[in-house]
Amino acid sequence: MNLPARYLRPICILVFCAFLASACFPPPDLARQATVDALAFRVSSTLTAAAKPAAEDRTVETSSAKAGQASLGTPTAAEVEVPAATREAIRSILAELPIYQVDAEKGEVAWIQSNLNLETEGFNSIKVDNQHPETVVNDFVLSADITWNTRFGDSGCGFIFRSDGDQRKPSQYMVIITRLGSGHIGFTVLAKGEVANVNDIFPKNEDNSFNTENDSTNQLTIVGRGTKFQIYTNRVFVGEFDPDKPPPQLILPTQPVLPVEATKQSQLVATYNAFKALQQQEIKQLQVQRNQQMKVFNEANKDFPRGFIAMVAATQSGKVSCSFNNAWLWLIKE
Repeated sequence: MNLPARYLRPICILVFCAFLASACFPPPDLARQATVDALAFRVSSTLTAAAKPAAEDRTVETSSAKAGQASLGTPTAAEVEVPAATREAIRSILAELPIYQVDAEKGEVAWIQSNLNLETEGFNSIKVDNQHPETVVNDFVLSADITWNTRFGDSGCGFIFRSDGDQRKPSQYMVIITRLGSGHIGFTVLAKGEVANVNDIFPKNEDNSFNTENDSTNQLTIVGRGTKFQIYTNRVFVGEFDPDKPPPQLILPTQPVLPVEATKQSQLVATYNAFKALQQQEIKQLQVQRNQQMKVFNEANKDFPRGFIAMVAATQSGKVSCSFNNAWLWLIKE
C-alpha cells in the first residue's frame, strides 16, 4: 500500500533538503521530525482493519473466567476448567492490573495470546492481523511483549484499536513503536479514511529500560478509557494520548546562511539559491498540507467508543519483523 503522492513527495524532498543542508550549510534539526511525520502519514493513510464485524448475538469467546472468579489465592472451580498455563497467565494479569490503576474486580480477560509473528518488506509495506475478530472493545487494557527486528529505525510494530472495520474508509486509532532516535511512539487517528490527528511520545524520557536495539523486547501496554489512552512501556507510564489534543506545530527549517567567503564563489552561490528556492517551495506545500490536516482535525468526529483490535507491523522501506508474545486483552467494566 502506498502513501498518496500529495503526502510522499513534499516529505521526501524535505528530508533530502535537510540532508543537503547538513552537508553544505548550518543544519536545521529537522531530519528526525520529518522522518516521524513521514511514517505517521504513511501508516495512517494505508491502514485498513483486518477484522470483520461480528453478529450482535454472537457470544464473545473469552480465554478466562471473570476477574471476580479468578482470585490470586486458591484456584476456583472456574480456574480449574482452564489449563494450568492459562491460569498462571490470568494470575499474572490480575497482579499487573494495579500498575495501570485498573480494578481487577471490575472486568474480565477477553483473550490471552501466546505468540503472533508479523513480517513485511518493501516500500510502504504493512501487515495487519487479528486473531480475535469476535472481540469488540469499549474500555480496555491491551498489552504485549514486542520483539522487533527492523532494517531502519522508522519501521515499527503496534496496535490498531476501536476500529469500525470499514475496509475502504476506516475510523480507528493506532499506536506504533519504532526504533527511531532513542525510541518513538506515534499515535494516529484515522477518521473515515482521513488522517485526523497525529501525536507522539518519546518513551526514553520516562522509561530508561526502553531498548531500541534490534531483536530486543519491550512491553507495550495501552489503557483506553473513553477518549484518553494511557501508554506504558515495560510497565512504566510514559504518556497519554487524547484524540482531541491538536497535533504538534509544524516544524519548518530555518533558512541557511551563506558564509561571506562563499559569496565570492559563483558555484556555491548558485547551489545556495537553488536550495533556497526548493526549500521555500516545499515549505509552502507543507503549510498547505498542515492546513488540510487541521481542517480534518477540526471537522472530523474523533471519538470512537467501540470497535475491533488488531496488531500491525509497518515499514517505510526495508524489512520489519514483529513478534507479539504474552499478549492479552482486558475488558474494563466499571
